[in-house]
Amino acid sequence: MTVDDTARKTTVDRRPELDAIRTLVVVGLVFFHASLVFDANDDFYVKNPETTGVTTVIAGFAVVWAMPALFLIAGFGSWHSMARRGPGGFTRERLQRLGVPLLFAILTFLPVPVWLRIKAADPGYHESYAAFLPKFYTVRPDLGDFPFVVGGDYFETGHLWFVVLLLTFSLLLAVAVRWMPRASGVKDRLAGAVGRRGVVLLPALATSAICAWVGMEEAFAGWSRWAYLLFFLCGFVLAADERFRVAMRRDGVLAAVVGGAVFAVTGPVLLTAGDDPFTAMTAHAVVARALFGFAGWCIVVAILGLLDRRNVKPELVPAEELASPAESGSVAVPGSGSVSGSVAVPGSVSVSGSVAVPGSGSVAGSGSVAVPGSVAGSGSVAVPGSVAGSGSVAVPGSVSGSGSVDGSGSVSGSGSVSGSGPVPGSGPGSGSVPGSRSDVEIDPERKREPGLRAETATEPEPEPEPKDERSSPLRSAYHYLAVAALPLYVLHQPIVVAVAYGVVRWDAPIPVKYLAVVVPSLALTIAAYEFLVRRTRITRYLFGMRT
Repeated sequence: MTVDDTARKTTVDRRPELDAIRTLVVVGLVFFHASLVFDANDDFYVKNPETTGVTTVIAGFAVVWAMPALFLIAGFGSWHSMARRGPGGFTRERLQRLGVPLLFAILTFLPVPVWLRIKAADPGYHESYAAFLPKFYTVRPDLGDFPFVVGGDYFETGHLWFVVLLLTFSLLLAVAVRWMPRASGVKDRLAGAVGRRGVVLLPALATSAICAWVGMEEAFAGWSRWAYLLFFLCGFVLAADERFRVAMRRDGVLAAVVGGAVFAVTGPVLLTAGDDPFTAMTAHAVVARALFGFAGWCIVVAILGLLDRRNVKPELVPAEELASPAESGSVAVPGSGSVSGSVAVPGSVSVSGSVAVPGSGSVAGSGSVAVPGSVAGSGSVAVPGSVAGSGSVAVPGSVSGSGSVDGSGSVSGSGSVSGSGPVPGSGPGSGSVPGSRSDVEIDPERKREPGLRAETATEPEPEPEPKDERSSPLRSAYHYLAVAALPLYVLHQPIVVAVAYGVVRWDAPIPVKYLAVVVPSLALTIAAYEFLVRRTRITRYLFGMRT
């Protein structure tokens, strides 16, 4: 699949909601992991003497969608990155952005939570951190736990399991794209299928089956690693065609209703499924996991689809977006006549309104002629028949096509629309196609798709926006955190555990202790990013940021 396969652009390119979801999840992890200190059902590194089951119920509302959404968004960004860089460039970029921070964390501060777990469990343990490190790094192969291929009595990747999985999925994807034939035909059939309401929810059956029969993994936020792989691959496919995005917007309400209803049933069923609901193969446990997996996909689609509705261009009709070019009103007119509706061809040109050509014919556009993607050739846009007259329709850039107007989006014929400049002889109000780049622009050399400023869930660096003096402090804080998401993710858990190690010794109610863990942990994590990561090129590189 290439950028040429991209369907017509019907919405604004930038998707700020993806940055917002990623930032919300990463910052929310400070609150989530702090709550595990007081959770009666989780074996966190440091535990408060008094625990509660309320945190399990509250956390369930986030667990069902948060990490799956990050993997889906990572898949979105991977498609754009793969299209620009190719499999080789994508692999190098993933190793730099994900592999380097993972290795640096393992070699420096990732052992801290494990060391503090031992100290919290055994007051008589007085071994220094330096003395503990050789034990942590004593590892052996463990291929049965792929992709966590090394293990040990103390070694673990901790909260960076997400980075391990995402890096592995990315490398496997690069190999698949490199060696598999083009799958544009399959993609087109899938994109056509989502024109029917509710089809975009069908992957919920797959996530449900994985959770039911493979099981769920508590160490990975309640989901199976293979369910995360499915979310990642679905994100990669969904980014390949605009019609998937349109379907998610259209079915957002349906997804919210179905997902909410199923999740409301899931909670009681899962909580009463016995001592080991994540892996037990009793009918009760299997049904509970199946419901959980089904609800998760629906809720993720609902969140992304409903938030994306803000990005729809008001002048375009959503119902027409799902139609293929042959179905959307494209007409080849021999001789004099008109072209109405919309014509989609890989490119990046849009012409709307009507264009009057003096002479024997006219080209009237009641909709738009959209050319998303890349444009090849030079010379003309061919239209069957001839458009004769004293003037010509000017379109700058180079566009070509042959064949007929059909579902593949090609346009051909014996006549042509070529040249550069306005339609000669057309006065004010008669319509023209200006030749300036400010009106119509073709940029086949463009390397970057702006639809995702950050390429994966762990590459949260939106392009700097123009400085707005009226920008609110809240907006500035949001943009700051969006850029910092990966370093904050890498840094936060050792800090939470270190703070909690001291707080659990207090004689205070759980709410007071919880705030005493959350507030300093969040402040220290942001401070560590600002003063230890953000300000030098080498530390930015070590934490996967652009330098």
